[in-house]
Amino acid sequence: MARVMITCPETGEPIYTGMSFDWSAFDTVRIGTAYLSEGVTHPEFPRQQGVLYHCTPIYEDLPGWSVDITEVRAWDHLPATARSYVERVEQLAGVPIRLISVGPQRSATFEKP
Repeated sequence: MARVMITCPETGEPIYTGMSFDWSAFDTVRIGTAYLSEGVTHPEFPRQQGVLYHCTPIYEDLPGWSVDITEVRAWDHLPATARSYVERVEQLAGVPIRLISVGPQRSATFEKP
């Protein structure tokens, strides 16, 4: 299980924390980037129930990785496609990702330079 945490650049406080599963079995990794509702693109999660009811997620597909990353303990040792994924999430969120976790143990977390 991998953990994603995005922090505020000014305060260092977490602004997003998420859990995910082992992605090493996927040829493609998807990032939800917006929502489409009745021909209108919503870059943020729609708050109106009537709009949300008709929404379809818009995804950006990135290449996946087919190697086990649970033993990786340094940014440079991640597969290039995994690093590209993290960098794209940073771009979309507009904040740096500082910690990467590739498993549930504390030792499976390392800093991104």
